[in-house]
Amino acid sequence: MLLYRIFKQTQTKIYLHLMRLSWSVLLSTLVFLFAISWLGLLYFEPADSELTRLDVFWWFYYVTGTTTGYGDYAPQSLGGRIVTSLFVMTGGIGLIGAIIAKLVEGFTEFGKKRMRGEGNYSRLQNHFVIIGWHGERTLRMLDLLRGDGGKDYTIVLCADQPPENPRPETMHYVRGTKLGSAEILTRAGVATAQRIIIDCPSDDQTLAVGIAVSSLVKTAHIVAYFESRDYANLLEAHNPTIESIVSISAELMTRAALDRGSSRLHKEMLSSLHGPTQFRLQVPESFTGLPYLELFNLFKQHYNATLLGIAREESGDDLKLNTQNDLQVLGGCYLYFMAPKRLRNQDIDWASLSR
Repeated sequence: MLLYRIFKQTQTKIYLHLMRLSWSVLLSTLVFLFAISWLGLLYFEPADSELTRLDVFWWFYYVTGTTTGYGDYAPQSLGGRIVTSLFVMTGGIGLIGAIIAKLVEGFTEFGKKRMRGEGNYSRLQNHFVIIGWHGERTLRMLDLLRGDGGKDYTIVLCADQPPENPRPETMHYVRGTKLGSAEILTRAGVATAQRIIIDCPSDDQTLAVGIAVSSLVKTAHIVAYFESRDYANLLEAHNPTIESIVSISAELMTRAALDRGSSRLHKEMLSSLHGPTQFRLQVPESFTGLPYLELFNLFKQHYNATLLGIAREESGDDLKLNTQNDLQVLGGCYLYFMAPKRLRNQDIDWASLSR
């Protein structure tokens, strides 16, 4: 028992010491022990021993070093047993155990880093980036994105809190105190993102992040939320392609007060989790045109979709809601409509709709 305790204590000390070593030292030590063990057996074992064959010895070394011990191979000579005891059982067990533990620790730490927002997602392509954290509001935004046929969307949240990823099963997380810094935005992959939502805790932070994002992206659609129209104007002056959303809580409350139940309409139009939702679609350039009323009826009849309005430009103030019946809808226009699900150009037989 005394010898066994001494052996276990020695083995534990060796193991702890090995765990502190670098990968290069560990692997070099493993190669050294492997070589000296094989040479020792080659010297002491009989010439016809299978154990001295390299294709057998590596298996014996690994099985013994991992304490599996199948017993299919064993040294026959006293010298071979001494070599095995010193260099395989004592050194090998501690060394291989340390390497396996170090591998497990590395994978575990990698997962923890990603949970803490320390991951790097700069290699992602065509993903969504949400910058800013508002607790339940941000999680609701995530649900709405995934509810809009986007269960396969790759989403990266970039924020200074919470301390860990609140939805690791549905999104990635990049954490940093300076959301507008190049290091944080690069790790979030904003340069190659498809859509970016900026919803920071304050308007001045949203403005600063919006300017920083503008310098990195080329084609991504950027949406920024502000409480104040003045900040929105500043960002749009810097980058006219950014779509700024200004709080309309006052308008919504006034409309609900004047027309009771209006809040139900707003909720249904914007939610992608149930019922019809508002969508946008660009008419193909090849479309020769139809009057608005005729297109309205065809959309309703064939696609169960209700046209709400039309715009010539992707952004700006030219959106026309419930427009004139005879207004000509031409190729390149943007249609806004309500439907049970998103309609894409490939879902619509534009050739049959054209005159």
